[in-house]
Amino acid sequence: MTYFRIPLPSHGTGALIAHNDTFVVRAADVLSAGLVWVGIHALGDGARSLAYVNVALVVLWIVTAAGIAHRRRLDGLDRPTRTTA
Repeated sequence: MTYFRIPLPSHGTGALIAHNDTFVVRAADVLSAGLVWVGIHALGDGARSLAYVNVALVVLWIVTAAGIAHRRRLDGLDRPTRTTA
């Protein structure tokens, strides 16, 4: 999965793009670990409170995804487009 593209010359860009993608993934891992650490120490109840927050975020994510899917169905964007050769 690629998160961003940098306009570069065509020679030798594969390794650089893979390096950038790896950096973004690892930076997100560090950010996630930091948020877990802060969540456990700031919420007072430890892992239980963090689990409740996580469940609430998952429910919010599912409701948001369902809303987007519903909107796409209403707009007719869920059907594949036909191309003529």
